[in-house]
Amino acid sequence: MGRGPKRQGPPGTKWCPGCEQFREIVLFLAPGRGYCKACEYKKGRARYAADPEKHTDRQYKLRYGTEATIYRELFEEQGGVCAACGRPERYKTKAGRVMRLSLDHDHSTGEIRGLLCHSCNRALGHLEENPVLIACLLTYAQKFCTEE
Repeated sequence: MGRGPKRQGPPGTKWCPGCEQFREIVLFLAPGRGYCKACEYKKGRARYAADPEKHTDRQYKLRYGTEATIYRELFEEQGGVCAACGRPERYKTKAGRVMRLSLDHDHSTGEIRGLLCHSCNRALGHLEENPVLIACLLTYAQKFCTEE
């Protein structure tokens, strides 16, 4: 089966079957891709909306080399709260949805350690996962800490 007749448009343009119009080549993600960026994103959002779990599984496989089931297991094991501070995630996306807890892992070994809230995950990253820096910051904070 062929792709249909090749359409010739003005120089520097390419046919997008999603928009059904000729678009500038710079509006395509890559030369071999058939759809323009806008249509690719629209298709991606539709795929995600149809099966968010499949998307999540794929992302975990690509990023961490593991299945998303590890997230669900840790979430249940930790009671849905951060492994460091013991609080549920509070950070919201631009769309106003509460984010998922972050899958914390050792960047050198890839070993998964637990789920952290956005604040703890960022703090750990800013302190370069260095126990000495973390202890120094704790000592500093305790000098000025008032009991809640």
